[in-house]
Amino acid sequence: MLIRLITTLFITTLFSLPIFAAGHNREAPPGAEPLQQLQSSLKELSSALNRIGKEKQRQGYTDPILKKSKELQQSALSMIQQQQFSEADQKLHLAVDVIKTAIATLRNQEILIRKLNFTSPQDEYIYEKQRYRDYVKMLDLLIKHEANPATAQLRQQARIINNAAVQQAKQQHYQTALETQEQSNRTMVKAIRRSGIDIPG
Repeated sequence: MLIRLITTLFITTLFSLPIFAAGHNREAPPGAEPLQQLQSSLKELSSALNRIGKEKQRQGYTDPILKKSKELQQSALSMIQQQQFSEADQKLHLAVDVIKTAIATLRNQEILIRKLNFTSPQDEYIYEKQRYRDYVKMLDLLIKHEANPATAQLRQQARIINNAAVQQAKQQHYQTALETQEQSNRTMVKAIRRSGIDIPG
């Protein structure tokens, strides 16, 4: 319902701009049509993530991401009102990418959970390693558009800890590698939260 309202507001706002006003023959700005397409894609992806979150009972993960996406969407609408179409395009692309990454993350975890029974520390380490990769994808999307020194520092700390886990795993010290990887993942969660998505972890 909220996404439908935002989409309606977007169309109403866009066509109420001076360039679309009655009596004007000026063409639509170059970014107008792609922005509408992004809005449509974002609506479909958000609906899919919301459905997956409910089906898998992972709303604790999906709801904060959907909230962040809506905030980016609202920010884009404000930029459209100011005819800042390039900036609005960046915000909407980020919202779409965050939703896509969240969906991919849930799918990856579903595959791993089906495949692994965590019968050994090695199995669980592999699972936590995939979680780290998913966190990296999401955080890199967030910090690409919103530079934050504290977030970047946490990202670097997580990378260093992750590298240590990799070396421990190479030596087949999987229990130690698992504990180190979990520490790296917790650091990534902190970094993602600093970027505005309060994911559980």
